[in-house]
Amino acid sequence: MGWSDGASFVPLAFALLSSNKPKHRLYEQGPEVPAGSPGAERRGEAVLKATDVFVNLLDEIMTYTSAFQYVLFDSWFSWPAVIQAIKTRQREAICMLKDMQNIFYGYNGRFYRLSDLYAVVTKRKGDIIASVIVDYYGLSVRIDELNKLLED
Repeated sequence: MGWSDGASFVPLAFALLSSNKPKHRLYEQGPEVPAGSPGAERRGEAVLKATDVFVNLLDEIMTYTSAFQYVLFDSWFSWPAVIQAIKTRQREAICMLKDMQNIFYGYNGRFYRLSDLYAVVTKRKGDIIASVIVDYYGLSVRIDELNKLLED
C-alpha cells in the first residue's frame, strides 16, 4: 500500500504473500524458526487470505495517518468484505469491478450480476453512459462508467 499524488508513489506498507492453501506452498515453515520471531510473524502473515492482509495493512496505515479519503485498488480486491471494511473506516473505495457469478448488485428492487446490470442500465453499445447507485451487500454504493469492457 502506498500514497500517490498522481505523479509520485510512496510505499507505506508491504506484505509478501504465499498461498493460504498448504497444497499450493513450496514448503512449510520449519521448526528452526522460533515462534514469535519476526520470521514466524512474516510467515503467519504470508499465509493469510490476501483480502485479510489488505484490511490489516489499511489498519496499520490508519494508525499513522488519517489524511486520506479514498482507497484505490484493482479488481483483485473488489470483494464485498473489502469494500465494507473500507466503508466502515469512513473511507471511500475506488476500484475496478469484475463480473463474477456470485456477486450481485441491487438495482430498482432486483439483484443483478455486473454484466446483467450493464445490460439493464445501458442503452447504447460500447458507450460510457451510466452512473448508478446500487445496494451492495447492505451498502449504498455508486458504480460509475459502466461500459462494454465489463463483458470482456
